[in-house]
Amino acid sequence: MIQWPFYGKWIQGFVWLIGATLVLGCSWHQGTDETTRENKTMAPTTSFVAQTVKPGMKDILETTLPNGLHVILKENHSAPVVAMQVWVGVGSNDEKPDQAGMAHVLEHMLFKGTQKRGVGEIARDVEGAGGDINAWTSFEETVFHIVMAKDFAEQGLDILSDAVFHAALDETELTAELEVIVEEIKRGEDNPAQKLSEDLFGMSFDQFPYKNPIIGSKESVRSFTRDGVMAFYKGWYIPQNMTVVLSGAFKNEEMLSLVRKHFGEEPAGLMPDRLSVEEPAQVALRVRQKQDAVQQSYVALGVQIGGIQDEDLPALDVAATVLGQGDSSRLVRLLKRERGLANEVHTYPYAGKEKGLFIIEAELPTQTTREALALILDELYRLANEEITKAELTKAVSMMENEVIYQTQTVQGQARRLGYFHGLTGDCGFHEEYLDRIHAVTVADVLDVAKRYFTPDTLNVALLSREDKPPLFADEDLAGLVRDRAERAARKHEALAKPDEHGIVRVTLENGIRLLVQENRNVPLVSFQAAIPAGLRLENEENNGVSNLISRMLTLGAGRYDALDIAQQADSLGATLNGFSGRNTIGLKAQVVSKNLDKLFDLFSECLLDPSFDKVELEREKTLVLEEIQNKRDIPSQVAFELFNKTLYKHHPFRMDVLGTPESVKRFVRSDLEEFYKKNLVPERLVIAVSGDVSAARMVRMVERNFGRLKPFEREYLLPEPENAPKRERRETLELDKQQAHLVMGFLGTTFEDKDRFALGVMMTVLGGMSGRLFTELRDKQSLAYSVFGFHMEALDPGFLAIYIGTSPEKLLQAERGIREQLTRLRDELVPDEELERVRRYLIGTQAIGLQRNASLAGNLLFNELYGLGYDEHLRYAEAIRNVTAQDVQRMAQRYLRLDAPVVVTVRPPASADEQTNSTKTVSQR
Repeated sequence: MIQWPFYGKWIQGFVWLIGATLVLGCSWHQGTDETTRENKTMAPTTSFVAQTVKPGMKDILETTLPNGLHVILKENHSAPVVAMQVWVGVGSNDEKPDQAGMAHVLEHMLFKGTQKRGVGEIARDVEGAGGDINAWTSFEETVFHIVMAKDFAEQGLDILSDAVFHAALDETELTAELEVIVEEIKRGEDNPAQKLSEDLFGMSFDQFPYKNPIIGSKESVRSFTRDGVMAFYKGWYIPQNMTVVLSGAFKNEEMLSLVRKHFGEEPAGLMPDRLSVEEPAQVALRVRQKQDAVQQSYVALGVQIGGIQDEDLPALDVAATVLGQGDSSRLVRLLKRERGLANEVHTYPYAGKEKGLFIIEAELPTQTTREALALILDELYRLANEEITKAELTKAVSMMENEVIYQTQTVQGQARRLGYFHGLTGDCGFHEEYLDRIHAVTVADVLDVAKRYFTPDTLNVALLSREDKPPLFADEDLAGLVRDRAERAARKHEALAKPDEHGIVRVTLENGIRLLVQENRNVPLVSFQAAIPAGLRLENEENNGVSNLISRMLTLGAGRYDALDIAQQADSLGATLNGFSGRNTIGLKAQVVSKNLDKLFDLFSECLLDPSFDKVELEREKTLVLEEIQNKRDIPSQVAFELFNKTLYKHHPFRMDVLGTPESVKRFVRSDLEEFYKKNLVPERLVIAVSGDVSAARMVRMVERNFGRLKPFEREYLLPEPENAPKRERRETLELDKQQAHLVMGFLGTTFEDKDRFALGVMMTVLGGMSGRLFTELRDKQSLAYSVFGFHMEALDPGFLAIYIGTSPEKLLQAERGIREQLTRLRDELVPDEELERVRRYLIGTQAIGLQRNASLAGNLLFNELYGLGYDEHLRYAEAIRNVTAQDVQRMAQRYLRLDAPVVVTVRPPASADEQTNSTKTVSQR
């Protein structure tokens, strides 16, 4: 059979020779001897003195017989079986143009009879002894193998030696077999994957024999004569061009005697000259497109690499494993599991003696070919621009070691490994050296080789698509795609490689998602948050409270997880995961130790992208919200602010409660939440912010992987009209059966974008801090209240500034008068320098204290970007506060503290008859 490099395995089931495990073998323990490596390079000797035990190779005996035949024996008594192989050092690489396919013809003919065994007798004798016999041909060798019970091992040796040294090559049988091989060629031409593999090798090499099909062509095979085949056979099938490899239940010394008996008497021959070909370096992109009667598209990408002993191969091997081997590899996960763009995708390096090819092969539905090929190129070029993670490196090395173990469970697997490495390197123990080199690979090594090998000018792209459809690309378009994706990857890397002066990286992904990352390696924690503009601002009377319910439901079922699954996963990872919403946004936030980042981010992504809005959970959550709405009546200060919002805002959604109303919450069904969320979850509106022990490059990869499926689309959003400031005083009173009265006096404020907010912040701190004027005058001096403060709230639409005091009902008038006095003072007088400086220091210090935590840093990045302030606005806060002057504070007071038109609300115990007479309006509720 022929060995074709395809999907990390040989077709016909030989998975041991190529792929991530191309140059790996079994990892048994080995003994010591210092003589073997010298003996391997010696000429055949006249006496049987070359037998040795290889350094570190326990239970292995390696020697060269006097006639030049090399012998490798591996004693293994795990099963009463012996694997016997003869590795002949000739393959399609050694063929002259008029011999194309001849090595493979001999593979067939050696089983067609010998001088003492007729046609069919070899297979009959092997099967009669309960054995199995087969052979294969590759670029560099032809291999014949038998597996038999140990009791028949000598019979197997006799059959193999007879076949390789005494083939009859009957002319009639040859003529018949050539037609069989022509049918084999036709079968290969009908196999699109094999055909594409041939095309890839053919276009990737100009001169080197890898450009030629191992099997030859129909024309070359039909041209063969017995004399030509016999000459090829006599020239290459000589002892010094063979290695006999046995593994199984035998004693090495006893088996060596049998090998000597059956193989040692053959005379040495004269080795033919091997072809020597120089392959010029590839300097330009090569593309090739074909159409055929296929149902899907087949894509193969190849890059020339060195041979099996090339120093770059271990890092390339790791790159291939990371890229496309295993269900969690980048390409398999992205194209098959997440995007559903590919039916199969594999990556592996094929490495021969001198040359090799790094290969990516994929089977794709026709309609996804363009998108899938673009993503394949993205991932390939990403290796050349970003380091793989240490976790990916560790996983790749582990996978390669494990595959070695799996492939050497049998004695035939062990024999194949020994023969393979000896044939390509001259060292049957090369696998140990190679494993050491794999363990020495670093993430920097992988990046280095990827930079040098994975460029458009070194790339070969072969595409096979349906003939009943228009071509998927013009050649220039395909070449343009290859180069465009390389340029995109380089631009993205350049952006990632240049964080701002604060170490913050901002990236806009292809679908419009904005990602901000600030590395903070002080502690092994990562905080990340994501949000979209929504919230109360986009609600109305009918759906009031929908944003709050959505935020609560994000972690109560998503994708394949129910609420309990999500909670248990977060707990097991030592993580927090919570939804949030407010006046302007809906979002999700999380924090986890950095070693568990990948797992939590996957869960975070699923919750954000695919919440289930489970009906049972929704009804349960609605009940809780209704209870919260009801329970707010127990806290008069909350009631006061709710009344203040309703009084200040007459038409804007900020007049409503973020929780909703009992009527609106009761009406909600699953589709209401789904519709609102889907409408607002647009990638161009989504911002993700990260702070902690993680690199920006890694976060970009994770966000692309998890959020790449979110497609951009245009939506129209009906934004509310901004509220106008009251032109006259508005006053409301609500009576509750409570002990204390609560007063809120306030005014319409400003937006996030208004630079006045810094001076407003200073002004409100002058009024309302612990050492502020309201506290000092109304609490400390006049004993009017336990709690009195002032604050301001900005939003995407104008917010408010307000003063709150909780006092006795009989002190309400005095309290309001005292507030007005302090507001008038601010309007009329400049704040003294000492007081102003104290307030500025307080604000700057408080912000600095708050920014110690990753969650706070991520939150600032998120909302600054989301609100259009510039992601680093929080870093300019201190300077902005320092620049606030006393004149600025007075200007804010005169602009916003409109004492002729305040909004004043009170929540108080029922008023007496005299008090009711003085009220402008009373609403009683008990």
